[in-house]
Amino acid sequence: MPSHCRTVETQIWGDERFFPLEPDSKLVFFYLITNELADWSGLYRLSLALAEESIGLTRDRIKSAMDALCKHDLIMFDHATSVVWVVNMWRKQVRSTPNERQTTGVLRHLEMLPYCSILEDFFEHYQSLGYFKNTPAEGVPKGSPRRIYTLDKGLRREKREERRLRREKTEKSARTAKRKKPSGCTGISPASAEQTAQVCEWIARARRYCGITSKGLPVTYANQCYVARPMQTLGASIDDWQRVIERSANQHKAKGDIESTRMYLTLSTLSRDANFSRMLERDDLD
Repeated sequence: MPSHCRTVETQIWGDERFFPLEPDSKLVFFYLITNELADWSGLYRLSLALAEESIGLTRDRIKSAMDALCKHDLIMFDHATSVVWVVNMWRKQVRSTPNERQTTGVLRHLEMLPYCSILEDFFEHYQSLGYFKNTPAEGVPKGSPRRIYTLDKGLRREKREERRLRREKTEKSARTAKRKKPSGCTGISPASAEQTAQVCEWIARARRYCGITSKGLPVTYANQCYVARPMQTLGASIDDWQRVIERSANQHKAKGDIESTRMYLTLSTLSRDANFSRMLERDDLD
């Protein structure tokens, strides 16, 4: 169902998924919405040769741009069938829930496309938005293209398992990132949660003493490494930490430079060997 008009919202330039894209990706995205083969449902077969000629970019640049769009969940693309789905395009082009005639037209359009998993993703997405409320769920031949909206149970289980594995992988990566040692702490074993909590409380108190609003620092893996650094490299004790923090606070309080205090009266800065040793020797700041 090609159309000569397309709706593009002005807010797209501030969209957190669209804003960081490279110029090539933004150009390709608008081409996917406005080219003459595009269906207003956002799901159709893309001709890379025509895109190459129309946009003026090489095929490699177009593919690279589309990969970026896929990573930002703006489109989905099946390389085997050349089926592309501009996610949410149908919802943007038809502002209200489509009527029965429009829904039937979309289903007929989908039946003309080669089967790929994107068709099922498309159907599930819009079914969740209430676009296919009256679509029959039974009595459709399994070999028919209309299986995209019957979704046999086996495939549903398979997709759920894929999503679960993908989610677990993402969560594992997030946990690994949280436990990544900060710069300068290679070979350092993290301090205990109790010691870290105590040092974080002293830091927060010192910053408030210098006029900086501070609610306290969290006991994170990175902060545990910062607390442990001078204790393991210099043989410092928890009491040394208290002296260093108090002397640093006195020094910054005397200077009265809030920005300098905000920048340097921090756990990561004070934990550096040179800073910690220098402040530990400043008896005059007690």
